[in-house]
Amino acid sequence: MRYRDFVVRFVSADGYEVLKEECGWWEDNEVLVDAELDELTAITTMVHEVVERFLELEMGYKHEVAHDIACKVEEYLLKLLGGDRR
Repeated sequence: MRYRDFVVRFVSADGYEVLKEECGWWEDNEVLVDAELDELTAITTMVHEVVERFLELEMGYKHEVAHDIACKVEEYLLKLLGGDRR
């Protein structure tokens, strides 16, 4: 199976309306993460968006299910990396 290529970009929320309400966002071949986030929040947000994108686009999960799984992965990663610093 060939997965779709995508990029992760850390960008200023000022240039992206959606990042004014969300820490991260994905569309087709691009994952956006707010560049102003602290390191822990940035890495957990990036993982959340990548997992959610993969589950929806590559595995066919509904958004709600993919989002719930991505939230659980994000919470676990926060625990592993030292707790919730937000």
